[in-house]
Amino acid sequence: RFKAQVAELFDLLKAGKINPRVSQRYTLEEGREAIAVLENRQAMGKVVVEMIG
Repeated sequence: RFKAQVAELFDLLKAGKINPRVSQRYTLEEGREAIAVLENRQAMGKVVVEMIG
């Protein structure tokens, strides 16, 4: 079920039917900073940690 839901989410993204608000992007090396932003409630949208540079 989870796999189907993720696939549906990606389909909606590709179709432009949803547009998540990204507050900040971090590299994997900056992961601790990203967690601190979440813990301190400083994000005004999604916090993205990019796994591949």
